[in-house]
Amino acid sequence: MDLDLSQGESPNQDFTKSVASLSSSISRLSRSSRAVPSEKDFHFYHNFEQFRAPVKEVAAASHAMLEMIGSSADIWGGEMAMAYPEDHDDGYDWVVNGNDEAYDRFDAAAEEFRGLRLKQEQRRIDSGDGFQLVCGRKKKRGQS
Repeated sequence: MDLDLSQGESPNQDFTKSVASLSSSISRLSRSSRAVPSEKDFHFYHNFEQFRAPVKEVAAASHAMLEMIGSSADIWGGEMAMAYPEDHDDGYDWVVNGNDEAYDRFDAAAEEFRGLRLKQEQRRIDSGDGFQLVCGRKKKRGQS
């Protein structure tokens, strides 16, 4: 994963915007689903229209948020917008693939950061400034 700093914004700013957008969408989805019972309670309450109407609203709002996340070029990198499918089984696969993609990108960014950090620390150690880097802290050479 190469960083292109020739654009106007830094990768940190792009990442922060994407994370903020994703975070706010997830928190809205979480807030809207708190009142929905699970398993047996859900099937019991689903028999009543007073319960089905709000559930349909939550489902529609969740679907809209997932479509917005999928079509967001900020999150997926411009050319790779991933439209949310209509089928529920395909939707589950889409969410799993989206999570995998996000984790893979984070892992690649973390590995790149670690590599750059190690190179930077190695340059500092090799600089011969009289200090030695020990467990992340500088310590005067010759001291225990």
